[in-house]
Amino acid sequence: MELEVLNEEEKRMNLILFVFMLAIPIVATTYVMLFNNGTWIDLIAVSMSFMSILVRLFEKSLGKYAKYIYLSIMPVFGAVTIVVGNDGVFGAFPEAFLLLLMLAVPYYNLNTIKATAITTLGANLNALPVYLGVYRNGICPCHYGCLLYCGSGKETVLGHGRWKE
Repeated sequence: MELEVLNEEEKRMNLILFVFMLAIPIVATTYVMLFNNGTWIDLIAVSMSFMSILVRLFEKSLGKYAKYIYLSIMPVFGAVTIVVGNDGVFGAFPEAFLLLLMLAVPYYNLNTIKATAITTLGANLNALPVYLGVYRNGICPCHYGCLLYCGSGKETVLGHGRWKE
């Protein structure tokens, strides 16, 4: 009986995480586009919602690992969004990471909390050298041949990957 109750609780938490990972990136991207002068490159944050849909589709085959993947979506794709997106437009990631950690608690399993913390730290620490290197070297952070207006406030020279002086 206890195992059945825990399985139902895990299914309920997976549903909550699915809705959270589906809605939050869309709401955040909408806010960024409307109020923080976001550009189309900031739509990379919506990839979290697409990943959430994929996990939901394969949730039965993923079994007990689905919760870990749900809890890893935001840290991994959040780090990608911070590196690829415009500088400073997604300012609420620390709060979102904390909320995600709080959502790991109802699984009643210390491993989920540890996995969430390790994934968050690992993804962001791995992205940090890339992020700093991109802006320190003046290389276009969008990696699209510098055909975009980059978030540093400087336009790029088309095709060269260096800032206009």
